[in-house]
Amino acid sequence: MISPVYGGWFVLLYVGISFILYGVFRIILSFKWKKFNDRIRKEEEEGIIEPEVVE
Repeated sequence: MISPVYGGWFVLLYVGISFILYGVFRIILSFKWKKFNDRIRKEEEEGIIEPEVVE
């Protein structure tokens, strides 16, 4: 009789840990993407020639 109760707790614990780890993964991935995007944006800005006003 006790075994199904432990099985239920195990499933809830497993699902909870999975959600927490998925959230951590998403946070880390967002920081990596931001760093990658900043690097690409910096490279694009270096290739742009600013217009000069000629009088």
